Amino acid sequence: TWQKLSFCTYCPTRDGPDIDGYTEDSTQSSAGDSGSRNVVQVSIEIHAFYRLRESLLVELIRKFPQRNWKSRYTFVIKNQVLEVLSTSKLDDLLQFREAFQQRMAEKINDAFTTTEVQIAGLNPANYVQGQQLIQGDSFGTIMKPVTNKELRLRGLSPGIVFAPGQSEIVQGSSVRGRVDGLDAESGDLLVMVLSDATFEPSVACQIDGEDVGSPSNVYSIDVSITQDRGAFVRGVDIIMNGASVGSPSDIEIQDYRVYGQLVALYYGAVQLDERIEDLFLERWLTKQKQIKAGVTGATDLYKADTDKMRAVIEREEKELASKFEVINKETLANGTAFGDRLILEAQVNGYVAMRRNLDMDNENLLKLIYYRKLWESANSVVAGFEGSSQLLSTL
Repeated sequence: TWQKLSFCTYCPTRDGPDIDGYTEDSTQSSAGDSGSRNVVQVSIEIHAFYRLRESLLVELIRKFPQRNWKSRYTFVIKNQVLEVLSTSKLDDLLQFREAFQQRMAEKINDAFTTTEVQIAGLNPANYVQGQQLIQGDSFGTIMKPVTNKELRLRGLSPGIVFAPGQSEIVQGSSVRGRVDGLDAESGDLLVMVLSDATFEPSVACQIDGEDVGSPSNVYSIDVSITQDRGAFVRGVDIIMNGASVGSPSDIEIQDYRVYGQLVALYYGAVQLDERIEDLFLERWLTKQKQIKAGVTGATDLYKADTDKMRAVIEREEKELASKFEVINKETLANGTAFGDRLILEAQVNGYVAMRRNLDMDNENLLKLIYYRKLWESANSVVAGFEGSSQLLSTL
């Protein structure tokens, strides 16, 4: 149930060459701010993977008894890729591949559920595959080149095996045609008329020499379209390229079920016209230079701002360190002075207690202190005893 379609010119196995289409390249006008829209031709390599629904395989085979449904999927995928290309920008195709692939896949899956309408009674002079037909609020897209020689023969009983595109059907001695297929839903035989005369109802026919009965009715097919919106009706003019192409005399609707869905889609090489490729590359390089120049300018600004900010931070750090040093020195000086005061007060208190306990006068106390200083260090003898007046003043 897994199927693959490849549109690839140089692939060993393929279902068709690269898909050639047109997309838009929006460039900035040199004369002003308004942009100009340029059409660019592109060739794109497509690989599509779709899966058939197992529950609908029997119905699918009835719908396509020759099992040639792949041609319909080929047609749908190619048309939808062309439509997405026509409404897209070249930059999207080249730079945003994942998003572009998703857009194409969603468009293709939507197309798998569209209704095919076969219309008779129009003027098929200039129909081209992919053009749009409009009838009021309804519109559809032409599925294949149109010929007024294609017919639907209803009411035949082709119980024989025939080869689509090869088996011949004749009616009488002067009418002949080629059998293109059998519609399993309606039972209509699709025939391409190969003679000047055309088929008529109620006249016996043979396919490859075997009788298949006479058609109960004959419908001419002027155009096959996908019914994209609304519903086409008889007797109302249809517009193509802004001009009327007549009104349908007969309409056959083929309401397709969803027999399968696209699972994955990838596109490979994208080829442009050599001149367009050079221009696109030159424009891309110009953009990169602009970006680089902007980055370089921004880097210089960042560097200047950084140097300025670093100088401010260093100055603030020095000021803070100076403040810390002043505070630390002040705290150390205050602590030292407080400690010296405590030591001095302790010494005074000790000497006062000694004088009281030993019943000494001040003169003897000073002699005792002097002798103690001599005992502590010989340097005190050289330096002399200092602070005696201060000590005595505290007693």
